[in-house]
Amino acid sequence: MFNEPTVTEVFLLDLVEVFPGKVSIIPFNPKAESQIGADWAWAFVGPDGRSCQALLVQAKRLDNHDREYSELYYQGKPSGSTYSVLQSDRLIASAKRYRLPPVYAFYNHLNDPSRIPRSSCGTLDLIQSSLPESWGVAVASAINVRKAKPNKTYDCHRHHSRPLHCVLCSRGTGQQFAMGSADAAAAALSTLFEGTSEDDGLGPDLMPPFEPATELPELFQYAEHIEQARAKGNTDLLSENRNEFPGIAGAVILRDPEDA
Repeated sequence: MFNEPTVTEVFLLDLVEVFPGKVSIIPFNPKAESQIGADWAWAFVGPDGRSCQALLVQAKRLDNHDREYSELYYQGKPSGSTYSVLQSDRLIASAKRYRLPPVYAFYNHLNDPSRIPRSSCGTLDLIQSSLPESWGVAVASAINVRKAKPNKTYDCHRHHSRPLHCVLCSRGTGQQFAMGSADAAAAALSTLFEGTSEDDGLGPDLMPPFEPATELPELFQYAEHIEQARAKGNTDLLSENRNEFPGIAGAVILRDPEDA
């Protein structure tokens, strides 16, 4: 039985093998998830090397009965706190702090393909299939997940989830986005967060539609600093600056090739 961190590690290693550009994986603090509800910060960088769409991701694994995400609304005490807070609330609070859209990644393993919803993805519509394998990882807005509490079941959360590949999908058009992965990820987030309002508490800068930023957010600039220091043999930098971005387990930066 693999837990979320193990599945994440395997998934990231596979991603390095198949992504056509460069993937940088920079761990910060593996214990951060229990403190703030954030797993990894992701950034998709377009072929111009500047356009960027970032997001904050928390992973949850479907239980062995294919029924629910048992730890979805886990309630724990943040470091130094005397009160308990729902993990979904901590994830959203962290997203507001770092100004990154909060997303859940659901790790699924279904024995019954009929439970996989018919996707609205134009690519899958072309092959007239829901492509069960594509639901191995599904993504959903943390706002929609919070609105569904206390329901932890897959059958509930599948309705506001999309297959992971939709983050970079052309929606069946076969056309490339002008700013590559940055544009594609922004469009996917706009769909996931459709219907989100200021009443949901994210703040005006995290309302759809999303558009790529013109540079990497500070968190990812820090991650690149860590990566460069490691390349030079400075292994002390991570431990010295572990609290620079508390609650973030690590950063993933995906850079399109220049000719994408």
